[in-house]
Amino acid sequence: MVRTVSGQPGRIPGSEGPASPAGGRGLARGAAPGGRGARQRATVFIRRHHLTPYALLLPSAVAIGLLLFWPTIQIGEFSLQNYGIPQVTGVAPTHWVGAANFTATLSDPEFWLSLRISVIFAAVVVPLTLVTGTLVGLLLNRLGPKMATFVSSTAMLAWATPAVSASVIFIWLTDPDGGVVDWTLTKLPSWLGGGPHWAGFSWTNSALPVYTLLTCWCSGRVSPSSPSPCWPG
Repeated sequence: MVRTVSGQPGRIPGSEGPASPAGGRGLARGAAPGGRGARQRATVFIRRHHLTPYALLLPSAVAIGLLLFWPTIQIGEFSLQNYGIPQVTGVAPTHWVGAANFTATLSDPEFWLSLRISVIFAAVVVPLTLVTGTLVGLLLNRLGPKMATFVSSTAMLAWATPAVSASVIFIWLTDPDGGVVDWTLTKLPSWLGGGPHWAGFSWTNSALPVYTLLTCWCSGRVSPSSPSPCWPG
């Protein structure tokens, strides 16, 4: 037996809800699928090209660029000028000199002397600090727990000492008038390099060796919690 249903052809009764509320909600959400689609496409693009790490690094890269690259550009600009106090205060206008500053620097013998000393210092200090830190770490591996803690704590104190305090202590140790270092060297036998000639020796007259030793002394970094080598910093 066939039942006849009234209504428009092609529609199922009850499929359409209230006309105005449903229609209003549909119009209100009309722009949402487009926004979600754009976000989904951006997410798929980032995942497909593995851009997530770069997106996370972007804020830091921008901050580093503002703090480093822009001052570097300014320094490069100032290097081409005769930039002094009058230019800083605005009394005198900008005076461009081109490469005259570089020419004067490269023709100065003091520059080449300073460059030579800096290269020698870096060539000596970097390997020496690495070797010192490695030797201290190897020593800690062979010591007992108590002695390893004592040695590592002593090395950590030397590293954590401020540079000014370390310099004062170093000068006190190497004082030519009764310093511990000179006194110890005078008591050593001659076959170890000691002798009376160390009495009153002025270490401050040898700036490069003293600064090299001071840097190596203060740069050793050893972790007191584990007897493992820790590279100096």
